[in-house]
Amino acid sequence: MLYVRRVVGASMEPILKSGRICVFLRRRRYTTGHIVIARVHPDGEVVKYLHGDHLVGANSRSSRYVLSDANQIVGKLIWPRVNRQQIESY
Repeated sequence: MLYVRRVVGASMEPILKSGRICVFLRRRRYTTGHIVIARVHPDGEVVKYLHGDHLVGANSRSSRYVLSDANQIVGKLIWPRVNRQQIESY
């Protein structure tokens, strides 16, 4: 299943700027380094890097979340494409 969302806020800058439209795809597995969309509140989603069982932003000012359940992850970013250098620099 595909999910289309608009990034809100600066937590993923400079990788994804606020207002950017992104496409996510539901997967069976997610690994560290994937940019994912996850449900962290009953009615709220965030776009963050997956780092083990944590969700972290691309900059130091962003909030972090701990995943209590892998089912909180909605999908992995598939567009826009983020190059490997951008991911390794976070």
